[in-house]
Amino acid sequence: MKRLLFLLSLLLFIPVSANAKMVRIDKNIYKKFEYSNSAYCKNEKTERKNYWKLVYKSVKKAGVKNKMSDKVAVRKITNWIADNVSYADVGSVDNHTSGKLFTKGAGDCIDYADAFRSMCKMCGIPCKLYTGIAYNSSTDYGYHAWNRVKIGKKWYWIDPTWYDGGFYNDPKYYLHRKLWKNHRTIAIVEYVN
Repeated sequence: MKRLLFLLSLLLFIPVSANAKMVRIDKNIYKKFEYSNSAYCKNEKTERKNYWKLVYKSVKKAGVKNKMSDKVAVRKITNWIADNVSYADVGSVDNHTSGKLFTKGAGDCIDYADAFRSMCKMCGIPCKLYTGIAYNSSTDYGYHAWNRVKIGKKWYWIDPTWYDGGFYNDPKYYLHRKLWKNHRTIAIVEYVN
């Protein structure tokens, strides 16, 4: 049923476009970043290289291939996260060390959003991670993280956590042109993995 809803959401929200970008998987992406030589960061390069190896393996497991359209790649990444990651409340799983979500298969919203962003980045798909407040009722809210991804020439909002079903299992959280009324952005998170 979840897959059927997902396929329907693709038809309803994203028209097929001649502007689709083709994916190019860059398994050596970690080499593009500069690393500190200080004693504090002496393991940084190795940790980041290992992180990107986990991202690369996850992209491959998701079935993303070179020359695939960005739209299809985003669908495969989203489905892989939904099928292979379980929601864990903050503090119940130590995911905030690079790659724990990919090895343990559990995380909270920031881990979902970071995994999605990293997998898109590996494929050359522009993606941003946002943090803010999300309301799941008129009075109940909490800090949350989600993404914005560029497909073709247009940017779309996606909430991999709420799409996954940990809360809503709702296809409206997949590739939406406008930010949902129950999400309020506080910051765009820009950091190097």
